[in-house]
Amino acid sequence: MKWVKQNLIVIVSVCIFVVLLAAVCWLAQSAIGKLKGVEADLDTKRTKLEGMRGGKPYPSKENAELLRKDRERLAKQYEALRAAVSKSEIKVPDRLDPIVFQQSLYQKWDGWRRSATDAGIKLPDKFAFGFSRYFEVAPCADVKGDDCARRLRLLMKELLIVERVTDLLITNRVENILGIRRPEVEGNPSADTLGVVSGKESSSGYEALPFEFRFSCGTENLREVLNGLSHSEYLFIVRSLTVSSEIVQDQSPAVAAVNPLFVAPAAQSLGAASSTTRSARRRLVVTIYLASAEFPKSQKGN
Repeated sequence: MKWVKQNLIVIVSVCIFVVLLAAVCWLAQSAIGKLKGVEADLDTKRTKLEGMRGGKPYPSKENAELLRKDRERLAKQYEALRAAVSKSEIKVPDRLDPIVFQQSLYQKWDGWRRSATDAGIKLPDKFAFGFSRYFEVAPCADVKGDDCARRLRLLMKELLIVERVTDLLITNRVENILGIRRPEVEGNPSADTLGVVSGKESSSGYEALPFEFRFSCGTENLREVLNGLSHSEYLFIVRSLTVSSEIVQDQSPAVAAVNPLFVAPAAQSLGAASSTTRSARRRLVVTIYLASAEFPKSQKGN
């Protein structure tokens, strides 16, 4: 005990030295670990740099400037393209209400049926051109305010698109309009909708409304319909075209002789003056799945 008291300062000094030495060793070990991490990161970046230097072309300042200019030029071309296609905007009235929409639908439906009859085009029974739901229920029976306005705007766009394509089919005198399906706007698919809720912009930067049109016609009629779609005021994108053929029997009055007033005695005796002949021919059954595309107006600063 006497020795401890005599050498207390030495003992305390030794303890302090040991503690400091342990701390220094710990810091040194930590620094060595960090150094190894830095060296590994440096080796990785050095390898990446060597790979870039060995690439063709090497990303020099000149190449980086060329890339920047190409990007600016591409952006200008895209804006020019969007400005060109924006002319195909489907314009709807600013103010809409369910009654106005239904009145417009009834008028167009009546006009389509009359035009189809005049052109000799056959339609299915009770054909509503894709809008059968709204002959029985108003468009905004379950929503009001902004939701109703949004629904009516989409429905009016769909009505205008169906009008454009239907007029094209009637003008080019297809034989039968078999079906029209449009995007659903209420979330509850019906028989003449595609089951797709419309009004959402695609990842390509444009708003697309898909439609399906089924009809039968001849080869020349189909060619004219496709030409009409490509030259339409609206921007139509044909996503798929399915064509099959079927054989149909046409009936035409029989001709007994060159002189239409002459009836052969044999035919007269058989009562065949009003008989008909049948001729087989092949016609096309077409299903077009297309989208009407609209590009949003560009905003400055984007």
